[in-house]
Amino acid sequence: MLKKRFSLILTILFLITGLSLCYASNLEKKLFPPKLGTFKLVKLIKGKKAMEEVYKLHGKKINIKAAWVAHYENIKNPKDKVTVWISQASSEKEAKKQVEVMMKKIINSSSTPFYHFSRMKDVYIFFGLGKRHLVFPKKEFVFWITGEPGELRYFVHYYYKVLK
Repeated sequence: MLKKRFSLILTILFLITGLSLCYASNLEKKLFPPKLGTFKLVKLIKGKKAMEEVYKLHGKKINIKAAWVAHYENIKNPKDKVTVWISQASSEKEAKKQVEVMMKKIINSSSTPFYHFSRMKDVYIFFGLGKRHLVFPKKEFVFWITGEPGELRYFVHYYYKVLK
């Protein structure tokens, strides 16, 4: 009786673990397609290392469940690069709050390297450090996309379409 119960518990744990890994794998495939417009994925950082990079950007630990940093390169012009930072908040509401708090701090900072701020719906658009930046929440995710001004449209359109 005890062996059957133990076997059942182990089976359920294996199923849950397998489904979780499958979900994570499918999520990453959805978030980071190998090709997006004229861009190809050249490097994907995930797990603890990606979370450390996000913390480094913020200068402190923030409340996130997961993070990824994707590096894309233009197939036609390899000098054109796009970096996509994605962090996963605990909820959609928390992701929106994180974006609002972060952007308020950046905009109001007297030492910010960023300028020409604008906003279209939930997407903050600004320039700095030689690049264009887009920051927005979508579902429970926070996106910061950096690259050449004309090239970022592929990414915003993709993420708004795929994360309905």
